[in-house]
Amino acid sequence: MPKISIITACRCCQPYLGDCIGSVRKQNFDDYEHVIIDDCSTDKSYKMLKKFAKEDNHIKLFKAKNRLRCGSSYAYVAAKAKGEILAVLDSDDALAGNAINNLVLLYDRNPEVKYIWTQHWMCDDRLRKIKKNGKIRKGVSSHPGDISLLEAGKKMKHCFSHWRTFKRELLEKSTKKGEMIFKEGLKSAVDKYMAYKLEEFGVGGFADWPMYKYRQRLGGLSFTGRRNWERMKRKISAKREEHNIAAYPIFKLSCEGLR
Repeated sequence: MPKISIITACRCCQPYLGDCIGSVRKQNFDDYEHVIIDDCSTDKSYKMLKKFAKEDNHIKLFKAKNRLRCGSSYAYVAAKAKGEILAVLDSDDALAGNAINNLVLLYDRNPEVKYIWTQHWMCDDRLRKIKKNGKIRKGVSSHPGDISLLEAGKKMKHCFSHWRTFKRELLEKSTKKGEMIFKEGLKSAVDKYMAYKLEEFGVGGFADWPMYKYRQRLGGLSFTGRRNWERMKRKISAKREEHNIAAYPIFKLSCEGLR
């Protein structure tokens, strides 16, 4: 069993795959697998992915027979992953240097924490870090304070951004209860649903340390899905109230020793 599984869903992201896969291969960490599914891309993404997989035995490549959409694609690769830790890497983004080492260190020294999300760098469509007032711009990830991620979402605050990771035991725990961390069929707001499910099954942790490069580009799923998000919040809130479901606590994690 590898220590960590990087999971990626690809749909027509040929121009960005070199950055994405290259950022994983450059990590100073070898005990990993990179599980990728191509969701019926109409460009040359799958051809490129096959080439990468042939060169690197860390890559486990799958191809969807029928269009899955984002939620089902990530549910598929999560089910195929073998790692102790699962970490989402979108096919148009990239990992920052030393990201995996830093993440594993956080999990090892915080054994009570079952899922971790981190800070990220905001990048342009060429994956160059964006500057604001002369300073490199960090992302929007944050700790929700003394409320849950769902309650923060009701206030239109999305704290749970990149890098999103969790332990395999949460996937197994949620599956046994008939729940899904990745909602099958969901076209957008997959990250929000993931956040609200994870906090129902285990203690969370936020690390204010950039481990991920988020590419801003037109056409990405981040530019869609507001209606899905609103509908999702109402449904999950009603279910929690009906079944008396409480969110687990979320800790601010020390970043001392990260590099």
